[in-house]
Amino acid sequence: MNLQKKWLFILFGIVVVGSIFAEKIVKFYFDWIWFANHQIDSVFWTIILSQWGFGLATGLFFFIFTCFPLKRIFDRSSHMPVVLSDTVRRELPLLDFISVNLKHLMFFGPLALAVMTGLIVGQKWELLQLYSNAVPFGSEDPIFGNDYSFYLFTLPLLNLGKSILWEILVILGIGTGLIFFLKQFVYLGPSGIVMQREARRPLSFLAFYFLVLMAMEFHLQRFGLLVGENGVVTGIGFADYYGQLPILHTMSILSLIGAGLSFFIATGRGLKKVALALTGIGVIYFAGSFYPKILQNFVVNPNELIKETPFIEHTISGSLLAYGLNNTESKKLTGAESLNAKSIKANSLTIENIRLWDQEPLLDTLGQLQEIRTYYQFNSVDHDRYTIDGKYRQTLLSPRELKSENLPNRTWINEHLTFTHGYGVSLSPVNQITPQGLPVLLIKDIPPRSSVDLKVGQPEIYFGELSNDHVFVNTGTKEFDYPEGEKNVYKNYEGSGGFPVESLIRKALLAARFKTLKILFS
Repeated sequence: MNLQKKWLFILFGIVVVGSIFAEKIVKFYFDWIWFANHQIDSVFWTIILSQWGFGLATGLFFFIFTCFPLKRIFDRSSHMPVVLSDTVRRELPLLDFISVNLKHLMFFGPLALAVMTGLIVGQKWELLQLYSNAVPFGSEDPIFGNDYSFYLFTLPLLNLGKSILWEILVILGIGTGLIFFLKQFVYLGPSGIVMQREARRPLSFLAFYFLVLMAMEFHLQRFGLLVGENGVVTGIGFADYYGQLPILHTMSILSLIGAGLSFFIATGRGLKKVALALTGIGVIYFAGSFYPKILQNFVVNPNELIKETPFIEHTISGSLLAYGLNNTESKKLTGAESLNAKSIKANSLTIENIRLWDQEPLLDTLGQLQEIRTYYQFNSVDHDRYTIDGKYRQTLLSPRELKSENLPNRTWINEHLTFTHGYGVSLSPVNQITPQGLPVLLIKDIPPRSSVDLKVGQPEIYFGELSNDHVFVNTGTKEFDYPEGEKNVYKNYEGSGGFPVESLIRKALLAARFKTLKILFS
């Protein structure tokens, strides 16, 4: 009987967990099917393994470095009872609950936060992949001498790691504070704050941890200046270089000295020295924060061009390098050359393709002339180049997409089985207009008609900018292709995208994925 109860309990647990994560499991399955059908499942598994691996590793790291130190502190204080008056217990029931369940909270609190942290960090898997696959750019910044790839691939991951370490410190501080407060290791006496001997070492180590993190914070802030918008241009300016950087460097060194002091006196009675060191660092940082502003107002602003010129040159050279313009050839254009028929003829291809039409007014015009039905929409206009009638032409191209929200009869069958795709394109040269001021359409109408030697071979548009919903093709329902007068033309899907439904099980899973039984019974 006990064995039966055990298996029933396990089965119940599986059902509960399955019901909670069922939607995510089904979504995961169809994402995998989609990627595998397009033979890029390696991309899918890279994303999944990066998410789970990064999230699990971070969550485990977070749990180990919060739960175990707190458990150690709690165990060492187990001989001390929780000291909380009946009045406090009545007036502050939350504090009473914490005091009663303090031991369990030191385990389940870090565990819950570790799970949350792992889930959040797992969504930042791109940072890990960017760092893991980073390659040097081959060029170094002029301030720190780091390869430029450091700022794109390494620094974001370091900042994320720093944030996690700060979170761990906060949890350790809160947990330690609760233990010491409830067990009266630290309390307010007649002569001030009284601290038991057992509390000095943990608090010294917390101070050590805090100061090491502060040193890391100041050190990374130096690199952040290089990509920050702090002055005339993006990056480090005069006040940053001669004011902010020395302050941050000094604060980083002072924080490490304070951390060393905290570590060496952890077993002694010098906690007041740690507090004084922390206070001193805070005062120096506060006073030092005014120095860059003084430099900016009294040194830079009166001579801004002279002072900022070297740093502006750094920004310009970096921008040229980023856009691949650092090896260009410069020529002076005097404007002395005269325009003649020979130069026009030599550059006829360029002149014939000078753009007159802008995308936005053309998009509005196409909507009035060529959408033809309310459920069609031109969503964007793109540039392209084709050889038309033997000439290389710059053109403006816009696909006629299906917008299911504009269907006159929005039923499930219409949106997912019948109206499955857009149809055709509009193509016009960039520099021609009709006598009425309208664009010259080289390809237009439904079905597409071309006035040049450029033809549309397959006008159906299943994957477009407006195609954000699922459709089922090659079913028992006819698929609308395009309107022809009062009649409609139908055609089945001929592409290879998507994935086959195949079995009843997959049908049922699709019904669960999109939350409709119509998939199962239609």
